[in-house]
Amino acid sequence: MARPQTVIKIRPYYYYLSIYVALPLAYIVTGRVGLLLAVPPGYATAVFMPAGLAVGSFFLAGSKTLVGTFVGSFFLNIWIATGQVELTRIIGAAVIALASTAQAGVGGVALRRLVGKTPAFDNPHDVFLFLLLTPIICVTSASLSLGGLWSLGLVSVC
Repeated sequence: MARPQTVIKIRPYYYYLSIYVALPLAYIVTGRVGLLLAVPPGYATAVFMPAGLAVGSFFLAGSKTLVGTFVGSFFLNIWIATGQVELTRIIGAAVIALASTAQAGVGGVALRRLVGKTPAFDNPHDVFLFLLLTPIICVTSASLSLGGLWSLGLVSVC
């Protein structure tokens, strides 16, 4: 009896380049542009494009994009802390990167499960689910980041 052959799918190098190089670079560039829109003196901005980029990349390409999201978020937050780089700030950047990665994962999984892997967004049901999920996805990173930074003593709540 012949054994069934296993097919190994080998992706071209540019597929991996897009996930592990282009995604972090796009995250950093769009994050920096988004922070230019922030109201001084803070880092809070109404529109943070990398969050949508991360959720969208997970939605389209799956969990392998989480590494690129983490790397992009980590280096963006290190860049923001320029001149103040110390161990606590590096750990803070890692906490924010983990929270951003969690947001991309939660958002991507939620969209895939509720809307489907290849939605057309051409019917009101898909659009409604997307609009319903968006605020929930948006608060994921902010909540986790704030909790982590507070536990490190980098921010005070009051």
